[in-house]
Amino acid sequence: MIQRIDNVGVAVSDLDAALVFYRRMGFEVEYGEDETPSAMLRAGDARLWVFVTGIHSGDRRAVDLVGNPTGLDHVSLWVGDVDGACARIIGAGGGRQPARS
Repeated sequence: MIQRIDNVGVAVSDLDAALVFYRRMGFEVEYGEDETPSAMLRAGDARLWVFVTGIHSGDRRAVDLVGNPTGLDHVSLWVGDVDGACARIIGAGGGRQPARS
């Protein structure tokens, strides 16, 4: 069901400094976004999504990502069937099932 790791998300406080660092490491910018300052970087098959956050420490997690602390944020997995993958995760005990009214 999981076909590959799509990207690893890294929250940073300074996008320009992060891009300089990752370029030195051999990454190239695949594309960038201005609305939420971010960039998808690629080195071979490795992809990083680097985005700006305003939080510099702590363990608070937010759905919108930009409210998360700096550092490793997430791993995105590539699947062929999103609904099937969600059902499998919930069936295996992961995630939260929607509240029933």
